[in-house]
Amino acid sequence: MRTQSGPYHRLESEVIHRLILPEHLGEGSRILDVGSGPRIHALRLARQGHHVALVDISAKSLTAARRRFDEAGLTGQVLHMQHTSGHDMDIEPGRYDAVLLFGPLYHLLDDQEAAECVRRAAAALRPGGHLFAIFLTQTSILRDLLKRGRFTDIRTLLASCYLDHGRYLPLSSASRDDYMSATRTHRLAEAEQLLGAAGLTVVDRHAVEGVAAWMRPYVDEVAADAAAFAELSEVVRATAGLDELIEAGDHFLLTARARTASSPARSGSTSVPPASWGARPRVDVIGRTRSVVAGADGRICFAPAAAVHQGRRLLAVTVGPAADRVFVPRQLPGRAPEPWYTGGRNQIRIYRSPQRGPVRLDDGHLVPMPAGTMDATGASLLSDGTKLRLWFSARAQDGPWQIYQTVSCDGGRSWREPTLALAPDPAHGSTQGTHVLLPAVLRRRDGWWMWHAGHDGEHRRIHVARSDDGVTWQRHHLALDLGPTGSCDAYAADCPAVTELPDEGLLMVYGAGTSRPLAAAVSDDGLHWHKMGPVLHRGTADAPDTRYAFYPALLPTGHSTAELYYAGEDDTGRWQVMTAGSVDLALLAERPAPLELTAGIDQAVVRLRDEVPLPFWEEPGLATPTAAASAPRTDDFSRSAPAAPRCSPPAARTPERWWSSSAAAARSSSGSTPGFRPSAGTSRCPPPACTTAARTPPSSPSTSRAPGSRSSPMPTRNASGRCWWT
Repeated sequence: MRTQSGPYHRLESEVIHRLILPEHLGEGSRILDVGSGPRIHALRLARQGHHVALVDISAKSLTAARRRFDEAGLTGQVLHMQHTSGHDMDIEPGRYDAVLLFGPLYHLLDDQEAAECVRRAAAALRPGGHLFAIFLTQTSILRDLLKRGRFTDIRTLLASCYLDHGRYLPLSSASRDDYMSATRTHRLAEAEQLLGAAGLTVVDRHAVEGVAAWMRPYVDEVAADAAAFAELSEVVRATAGLDELIEAGDHFLLTARARTASSPARSGSTSVPPASWGARPRVDVIGRTRSVVAGADGRICFAPAAAVHQGRRLLAVTVGPAADRVFVPRQLPGRAPEPWYTGGRNQIRIYRSPQRGPVRLDDGHLVPMPAGTMDATGASLLSDGTKLRLWFSARAQDGPWQIYQTVSCDGGRSWREPTLALAPDPAHGSTQGTHVLLPAVLRRRDGWWMWHAGHDGEHRRIHVARSDDGVTWQRHHLALDLGPTGSCDAYAADCPAVTELPDEGLLMVYGAGTSRPLAAAVSDDGLHWHKMGPVLHRGTADAPDTRYAFYPALLPTGHSTAELYYAGEDDTGRWQVMTAGSVDLALLAERPAPLELTAGIDQAVVRLRDEVPLPFWEEPGLATPTAAASAPRTDDFSRSAPAAPRCSPPAARTPERWWSSSAAAARSSSGSTPGFRPSAGTSRCPPPACTTAARTPPSSPSTSRAPGSRSSPMPTRNASGRCWWT
């Protein structure tokens, strides 16, 4: 443990040796002590008649331990010593009644190494044996720095998402000299998950310092009186098990039991170790490790936004009942008929992003709806000092999508009444005259910038607005236009996410509304953009993003890295928020060429005919399957042609710099890019909420339009909450 001497440590030792260990150790137990430095605990246990084995990465510590045991006449209580790290130790399985991890888990920064250390420790236990692990709390680092007046270190640590990743790296020479080296802290939940992944069951939890946490000067004063100190020790032991103190002090100790030979493995007790922390992400495998962040049966979850505010990673997610979505049939020239999303009853919720696993949808804080509106989507979340700012799109029944703004002063738990930030452009022929929605806001040196989708009644394009104060906005101009025929965004460029690059340029990831992948573009000034083509294709069959990989969000996590969130739709019509993991922004921005798409529009028509119920083909004014299949091909996806550059492209790099050599060879031989699934056809860009698929016919939709009219029919609601969309 970090504190090895003095009255404060004596209190900790009393909790461990008088309260916790005696409850689980039998007489003459065989105990493996892994990496607890000077062996204070092992020596005390040996004096009680237990047999101990020692593992430590420090040869100096083992030499000192051997000398102490010799001087105490306890050499016979030492089973063996092993000079190695906890994650490399070679221990006979099932040999020990107990294992002590009183130090390794806050010195192993790599989560994979920590998981391996716990796995090997658990394997050393006999069935029913106990593992005792001490963890360093996250607040311990902050309070120690606070006592030293290191306010700059604290601010830097919080801005680096410390409360999410839990790793302390010395930020100043003073902290390196008088504090501690790099350290891993844990929250209680992730510590329990770490032990559970090794097949252990946590049976007890203790705050090692009890109610005396952070009271070292008082403890030192009381220690001068032996009787008073004994009473204090009794109070500390009596309060060490209080739930409210577990994460409030320096350390907490978890007691976990190994499964007995007859007990089955608990559900979820094993897991794949997390990726090694600090590993450099590879731009050629974006999306290879995709996982669900938010989703539930009967609900749609999409259009995420992410920000770090006061050291906490927050997610804004659009959530709504799947059964409340409304669709109308629509026919555009040269395309098969499609059900078109017209609205729902969605709202924005704010969640704290979990370290692992999905969020609990009911735990989020609800953002109030603007007066008179009934549907919301597409948030942008930004930390501004002590304030948390949110921009999102909302609309009234049958009204246009507009962008609203609101502010929270308590970390996202409550919000001010939203006010209008941007409405559709009333100018005739404007490309954002019907709707404005899905904002992405950045605060830069020259003011506030908002990129957003604008709709002209047929297509969506990405526009930009600017503000001096983040409240009053002025339209600027079109930022990202449609791509040429045959490109992934020939129908729509939609739902932007923008972040700054290390060279002060900008990277945009956006939804390409024709083939429904995520595409990217770069800019030097935020106004003129150079397209790079798709960067994340939809998933394979049965994946959560088979139909759509859309609605991106970028959360910077380092100097040149960001986590990529997005929304995916599967073949059952379920929308979920996902993460594609860490992205190297600098490498991504220097890609030499877009990825290729290989599917033809005919494949999309075939799929439409298979999935759209027959009543839609028979709707007056809609094309028949035969007519749709024989319609002229207005989109050709044999290749994804990049649009003409709007600004000077970045310096060219050879593909070998961002593909592996084997991937480059495969590409040259096959004509497609390994690691990415070619798009499976075409579709309209997704509506503000979601579009899903079902094979069950809906009730016959009603319409008020004349045959052949292109005006919108009356909306029809699918009671099952599914839609007929490819």
